Amino acid sequence: MKRITGSPNALLLSLENALNVRVSAFASLGTTSISLQWVWSKWSDRGRWKVHPNKTRLIDFRSPVHLERRREEQSNDSDKRSGRPETFDLLGFTHFWGKTRKGNWAVVRKTMKSRLARSIQKIEQWCRSNRHMSIEEQWKKLCEKVRGHYSYYGITGNALSLRKFLYQVHRSWRRWLNRRNRKRNFTWEKFYIFLKRYSLPTPKIVRSVFKGKR
Repeated sequence: MKRITGSPNALLLSLENALNVRVSAFASLGTTSISLQWVWSKWSDRGRWKVHPNKTRLIDFRSPVHLERRREEQSNDSDKRSGRPETFDLLGFTHFWGKTRKGNWAVVRKTMKSRLARSIQKIEQWCRSNRHMSIEEQWKKLCEKVRGHYSYYGITGNALSLRKFLYQVHRSWRRWLNRRNRKRNFTWEKFYIFLKRYSLPTPKIVRSVFKGKR
């Protein structure tokens, strides 16, 4: 019996070694979590793997439609499930169930709170350490950092987190530009005018889960 512990990357590696396939070849992030659930269910039923009680937990992440049907079928109130399905974090994203524009249930992803906070903190530290750098150089570096953030977290359904990140970048940049001298007169009104010339990249969805679908 094989016991699986550690990070999601370690789990992927263990799956690859056990199945002798490249699990990471499941391509997009959207199929990775689903594939892990399928492979885990198949092998756990055979007794091949056992979760570590202190490091791993299994959650019910079935569709809310399934849970609603089950609640309707159950007659005993004490056995009814309550609330929405749990969420889980994988590869920097929080996965949860949400509604599409057509009103259908779908797995939605957003940047993990801890990852978003860490990215914002790094921008804050960089703006503080490099506040005396020329405006042109600061602008170019920040554009690179913002684009790098979008290139990883820019997936379908995560636009709100991208906008939050950009707002915090603006906030940190203005704060430390305002502290370049003792006047502290670089107000938000002046900063908005400043952004017309030194605008940062707007949030962009780089990878779409609907790409290639008909």
